[in-house]
Amino acid sequence: MFQRRTVVAAKRSVAQWRSLATASPVSSARSHKIVVVGGGAAGLSISHQLLNSGKFAQDDIAVIDPAVWHNYQPGWTLVGGGLKDKTELRKPLNTLIDPKFKFYNEGVGAFAPAENALALENGDKINYEHLVVVPGISINYGNIKGLPEALADRNSTVSTIYSYDTCDKAFRTIENFREGNAIFTQPAGVVKCAGAPQKIMWLALDHWKRAGLYNPTNPADSPVKISFATGLPVMFGVPKYNAVLEQMRKDRGVEGLFQHDLLAIDGKSAIFASPEGEVVRPFDLLHVSPKMGAYGFVKNSALANEAGFVDVDDNTTQHKKFPNVWSAGDASSLPTSKTAAAVTSEAPVLVRNLLQSMEGKELDASYDGYTSCPLLTEYGKVLLAEFKYGGVPKETFGDLFGIDQAVPRRSFWYLKKDFFPWVYFNYMIKEIQNTRVKHLEISECVQFNVKFSWEDSAFAHASPITFYWRHVTIAGAFAAVVVDFIVYPFDTLKTRVQSPGYEKVFKDARTGAVRRNVLFRGLYQGIWSVVFSTIPASGAFFTTYEAVKSIMYNSSTESSTNTSSGNRTFHDGSLNSLRLPFTHSLPTPIMHGIASSTGEMVSCLMLTPAEVLKQNAQMIQGVQTNQSAMRQVLLRFRRHPWRLWSGYTALVGRNLPTTALQFPLFEYVRSHLIDRRRQWKAARSNTGRLPSEQSDQLVERAGLTGIAATFSGTVAATVTTPIDVIKTRVMLSASDDGAGYQDRSSRAVTRDSRAVSSEVRTKIKTEKSLHSVGRGIICHEGIRDLFKGGLIRAGWTAIALGLYLSLYEGGRFYLENRRKDRDHISGNLGNQVDEGDEVF
Repeated sequence: MFQRRTVVAAKRSVAQWRSLATASPVSSARSHKIVVVGGGAAGLSISHQLLNSGKFAQDDIAVIDPAVWHNYQPGWTLVGGGLKDKTELRKPLNTLIDPKFKFYNEGVGAFAPAENALALENGDKINYEHLVVVPGISINYGNIKGLPEALADRNSTVSTIYSYDTCDKAFRTIENFREGNAIFTQPAGVVKCAGAPQKIMWLALDHWKRAGLYNPTNPADSPVKISFATGLPVMFGVPKYNAVLEQMRKDRGVEGLFQHDLLAIDGKSAIFASPEGEVVRPFDLLHVSPKMGAYGFVKNSALANEAGFVDVDDNTTQHKKFPNVWSAGDASSLPTSKTAAAVTSEAPVLVRNLLQSMEGKELDASYDGYTSCPLLTEYGKVLLAEFKYGGVPKETFGDLFGIDQAVPRRSFWYLKKDFFPWVYFNYMIKEIQNTRVKHLEISECVQFNVKFSWEDSAFAHASPITFYWRHVTIAGAFAAVVVDFIVYPFDTLKTRVQSPGYEKVFKDARTGAVRRNVLFRGLYQGIWSVVFSTIPASGAFFTTYEAVKSIMYNSSTESSTNTSSGNRTFHDGSLNSLRLPFTHSLPTPIMHGIASSTGEMVSCLMLTPAEVLKQNAQMIQGVQTNQSAMRQVLLRFRRHPWRLWSGYTALVGRNLPTTALQFPLFEYVRSHLIDRRRQWKAARSNTGRLPSEQSDQLVERAGLTGIAATFSGTVAATVTTPIDVIKTRVMLSASDDGAGYQDRSSRAVTRDSRAVSSEVRTKIKTEKSLHSVGRGIICHEGIRDLFKGGLIRAGWTAIALGLYLSLYEGGRFYLENRRKDRDHISGNLGNQVDEGDEVF
């Protein structure tokens, strides 16, 4: 990232951005609290996390980098595989530099740590209190004789993915290659992302295999021969992943040239250093991973260790000799793989410890060496290597879900190809466009290995905009989980009452009395599927709901920023400028209905599988087996997992009318209650303030929300009970056995469960559409059965929605005010909020 770009045309092409983050002319000495050397992934992450701590004013932090462009370098492998356009993976550097920084678009000449100063390449001096050295590492093409010339020759078959200028040449050579020896190299020593040299090889192999040019089972007779020449004695430095990759190499017929370090290129010959001396190998295609090392201004300074890297403590990232010097990323001596994922764990530790040091406190954050390497093993699959110091695996999905990440998976492919690049530019770094900020501090692999409280972490120092959406997500998830545990038994009872086998299974055949010991058994069966889906679903619902509601207000002909009762003022900070391409004059209830319906459709995508699993698990009775109810249900869907979404239409069909009815009603009732409350307070206070100027506190806000939600939930649940009955029947019919509450494979059911007639099972199995299921209930059971469980549903919906929205609103209110108190500012969620304005 720190490489100087000397192409004048390139600099001119981004001159228009200079008004956003202007490079400062330097004259005489300048002083800053913190100087960050480097504008790459580490430099941008660290500098913006420091700024978001709220402890620095204009120009307290300086960023130094001579580059014109900032590149998403992990994406160059995708370019080399023909999957991305390289122009999509770069942005002008000064559009990523916050205007509050002093940006020096110059190179560093030398460090003078004993004087707390450094010199720029133009000779000017910069003083600092703390120095963060994160310039990355240098790509030394010239260290391999003949490589620069071969790369510059467009007609040569020599390429590398380690440069913006040549990464697309890699795919051209692979695509045009028809026969001969293809060699892929990896140097001994330090390299950016140690898995990248073989990632491009596996993609090339798969490309040639699909083109009929390579047969992994018979490579000797294939037109293309593939060799992997590495300066290392193994395929990968972590034993767990090395075993998998070595076996893959053998299975795919790739020749392994271990401890072969490329020295020179001579025409169509590659010259390697090996334990036996120099080895010459002919090639027809050569992909080179060049040698890399520290920049000269780092290597030749007092900051460097013997290898030329900034000599810092492995855990604290603080320099071992100069306590006000810090480093992370590729330029540091941290003994871990040099990747962008490593930066996401190193940066919060460095920021925390630097802030602690500035305040004279003990360093309490510790980096454990976490890094990640998503290894593309073919088109469509990725082996997601995650590990820490000592080559010990530290797998995100392995720890959470028991998934073996050493097995290449398609889901990881989409993370690498689509999700990680999006996260990088939208969350890991920050872009300034038209003075509007988009920034979140999250890691590429969601790893923050920091040993201190969340409130004090760098993650908590995200921008106000980011914090607003975090309020919504955290508050919504917390409310949903609490409510799920409280009202789940009522939902189980409702499901059983609405089931087609209720009369047979849950009532005594002779007396007709309810068999309470059966009906009330296992009321929490299937709850975990709901809990695990509720967190993302609730976050998705409220994020979508708040966004659409705000956009609808912004697009209305009536001003949305200062409305009367019934219309809230939105101060989310990120949506104030977003509008529809047209204006409208829709009534407020209609806008609320559209917003809630949109959020519901998004959340139902996540909720449907959980609902299907839950309702089938709730119906399992009397099973004589050691398997849990949820495991039995999962086994039913293993042959046809897509049936987990069979109830999406039914769920949306039930939830949309419910949501579209209850949220406008909820907003209206809450608005009315708030206005009445304000008038009552104003009358009692005798302060002369207008009712709208009275600020509702936490308990009042949550309490009024709960009352409004209880009322609206009761009305909506009662009206939509028939739709809920149909939805329940559809979801119970989704399992493999067709009944939803039997497990024929185990035959471990009670006599009463077996008593459900084959006629009922056949009816459930065949009546899949909502219309046919509803018609079947009316014809076979009567209209009255469409309202089965209505009283239970209305009761638990009133309780659930009241608790849910009051906890959500109270939690969000608490988080907003905690943020304000900590930053000592008012109205930190966007535009300044006048005293008394409601922020909902």
